[in-house]
Parts: sequence; structure tokens; C-alpha cells
Amino acid sequence: MRQHYEGKDTIIKITLVQDKHLIELSIMLFWILFIWRVANSVITKTYFQADEFWQALEPAHYKAFGYGSLTWEWQEGLRSYAFPFIFELIYHLIILLKKLAQVSHLDIKIDKMEYLFVIYLPKIMMSFIAATGEYYTCKLVKKLYEMNYEKPESRSIIQQPVKVIKIAAILTMTNFFNGFFITRTFMNSFEMSLTAISLYYWDWNGININGTSFQFSLFLAIFTCLQRPSNGIVWIVLGLSLIHI
Repeated sequence: MRQHYEGKDTIIKITLVQDKHLIELSIMLFWILFIWRVANSVITKTYFQADEFWQALEPAHYKAFGYGSLTWEWQEGLRSYAFPFIFELIYHLIILLKKLAQVSHLDIKIDKMEYLFVIYLPKIMMSFIAATGEYYTCKLVKKLYEMNYEKPESRSIIQQPVKVIKIAAILTMTNFFNGFFITRTFMNSFEMSLTAISLYYWDWNGININGTSFQFSLFLAIFTCLQRPSNGIVWIVLGLSLIHI
């Protein structure tokens, strides 16, 4: 009996060590992804497609600063403003900082500061959004691995899923198209990150559809579809799969 309890205590201690290690790894992973994407966004000087300006930054700039150009979709009110609203908040913050600098009589070139902030703060925000999406992508890979491949009796203090997370992180960080695209102010980048988060919280076994995680997944899925209706294809397929489980 004593050996039984000692064995149980050992398992609990190992589990706590595993959990602590995974938490530390998760925090470190996010910061690595974020710093990587900040560097990625700052060194990106190229132009890819008009929508990275006209469908995000330009409407936000128009709302915040009161001037600029709007394409016909915005004039007709056909697009969701949720994504540009993030950048409008950033622009309002820049306006506030400019006013504070003027009132404080700081010895800085205020116009130059405003110019740099308008360029680089949206890049940093997109780095955060991109890193969050990649972070949840890595967690999703780990979750699916544990569901489908890992045997409980094969666990060790340094779990196999830790290696899976590291591999997923390396793959997403070195993906050429991610490097070219993911930090640009595209609705597609925003959609991709939201979808990754939604997929992580999705009820893949169909046994906890009343849980808060699944409800949060549905909320994000609906919100993402409101941004880009074509995203509904993903959720139609997954929803039908739950019906057949």
C-alpha cells in the first residue's frame, strides 16, 4: 500500500514538473515568435498588394486623422471595420502622444516622431497578431499530436510534445511565405490568426460542446466569418464532422 502511494506521489510530482516546463516553454515560445515577427516586419520594405493599405490602414487613417481616400467598398459600407479599428486606435494613441509632447515642450522633432509611429506601430501590432496566431498554431499541433499519437504510458519529464512544439515553431518561423506575408496589414493575416486560435479551442472529439472553450471557439469563428465570409468553409466542414461523430 505504501509503495502504491509513493508511486502515486511520484507521478504527481512528474506531472507538476511537466506542467511547469510546458508553461515556461509556452511563455518563451510566444516571446521568441513576437521578437522574430517584429524584426520581420521592420525589415520588410516591399509592396505586395494594394489591399494591405486600402483595406486596413487607409480607412483607419481617414477615421483618425480626418483625411485620406476610401475605396468604394468603404463608401458603400460593405466591409467590416473591426480590423481597421485596431489601427485607428493606434493612430489615436499617436495623436495623443503628439499632443502630450507639444504640451510638455519636449525637445524632440514631433512631426518626425509622428511619421515614424504611423509607419512602425501598425507593424508592431501586426507582429503581435501574427505571433499570437503562430503561437496557437504550435499549441494546436501539440494538441492534435497528443490526441492522435502520444501514448500516456510513454510520457517522460521532457515530453515528446515539447519536441513537436519546437518543430512546429521552427517550421512556421522559417516558412518563406509567412515571412513575406504574415506581418503585412492584410485582413487575411488577421483571419489566419483568428482561425488558428479558434481551431485550438475547437472540440475535436465532440464530447464537450457545452464547454466554455468550444463556445469561445464558436464566437471567434463567427467573428472571423463576419470579417471574411469565405472563412465559413472551414467551419462548415468541421461542424458537419461533429454531427457525424
